[in-house]
Amino acid sequence: MTFLQNKQKQFENIIKEIEKGNTSESNTSSLMQILRDQPSMIPDAIKSLSIIMSKVDRKPYIAACQVLNELADQYPDTVSDSLEMIIELLKYREKELNELEWLPTLELFSKIYQGYPEKLKTAVPGLLNALGNSNQDIRREAYFLLMNIATNNPDHFKDNSKELKRVLGGINIDERINGCKIIGKIAEKNPEIVEKTYDLVEDLFLNHPDNDLRKEAGFAADKLRPKTHIEQQEINVYVAEKEEIQYDSLSFENSLKIDEQKTANITTGFYKVGLDEMEITPSKEIDINDKIKIEDAIKVMLKGGVIESVILVDTDYKMLFQSGPQINNLLLIKLISIINLEKDDTFKNRITIEQADKNIIAVRVGKKAILVVLTGANISIGMLFLTLNKSIEKLNDMLMDAGLT
Repeated sequence: MTFLQNKQKQFENIIKEIEKGNTSESNTSSLMQILRDQPSMIPDAIKSLSIIMSKVDRKPYIAACQVLNELADQYPDTVSDSLEMIIELLKYREKELNELEWLPTLELFSKIYQGYPEKLKTAVPGLLNALGNSNQDIRREAYFLLMNIATNNPDHFKDNSKELKRVLGGINIDERINGCKIIGKIAEKNPEIVEKTYDLVEDLFLNHPDNDLRKEAGFAADKLRPKTHIEQQEINVYVAEKEEIQYDSLSFENSLKIDEQKTANITTGFYKVGLDEMEITPSKEIDINDKIKIEDAIKVMLKGGVIESVILVDTDYKMLFQSGPQINNLLLIKLISIINLEKDDTFKNRITIEQADKNIIAVRVGKKAILVVLTGANISIGMLFLTLNKSIEKLNDMLMDAGLT
């Protein structure tokens, strides 16, 4: 038997042992020596190990993947070049990887990413799947690797919207939180990659009972949300004679030179608002006890300095409450005239206007009232909604008790 035939025979015997799930330090050492002597056999070794990993037996998978990790240490470029083939073979598995199989797999992916990050794109769907693993350690390790990819190689997530949506609907709260963090990080670089996840992220932010998840979803939604975004409706609000105006170069008050009639483009039609016929009139008479309760509820919103100004008006242009700097009356009239008039028990009918120096948010409260708040431009809209939601719910109940909504 020639030297080459002898090496081939030794190689085949070691592979057979690995296929049985039997591996030892001596076998691994012998295999590595064979490959050093015959480097042309390295691709065959990688393919053979990958085929073993594509089968459902746990012990052979772990043994093969451990050897593949050894190969990645010695021949990182060759193993990295073979990653696409490895991933394709893993797709033939009848069962998903369990936690014991994921451990060496994540180790392999991490090694490849350190030296060849561009090669790991094909592994992203599998890593997103690992975020839902029953083992918390696996979820954490997959998250760390995915966050590195999202930070440095966000394009790797293209065409993975389906997998990201699955993560957002996962069983584990930390899976959803990590999904929101990953989406937010991608959106910092290129929001178009993850734009299809916006509705789900926004729904988690507005409706999920877990505070931590709502917070992360709010951060992600802020990064996905267009600079001027209207909840539920596509509304372009024209607040000046010119269609475009730089609010950071003109004072906000002086920029509101509105004609007698301006238009609001709403998805349900094109409406004209006669602003010359409208004005904000003095407060309605409110029972003193109800007034105190409403004032206390609004003062809670002002705590912490996030909100600079609060105005509560009804749809008949009657001022119910005001605290902080005055918001331009013409803008208030415009907001009242275009906000959805349907009763909104979940407080989703909102208008958000983001300016260079401030944010203005109008929220329908019940059927007859609108809350308008003003904040600095540096305040996260998502965090602001998180702050407002519970306060608005209480405020709605108080207005109902007072017969104002």
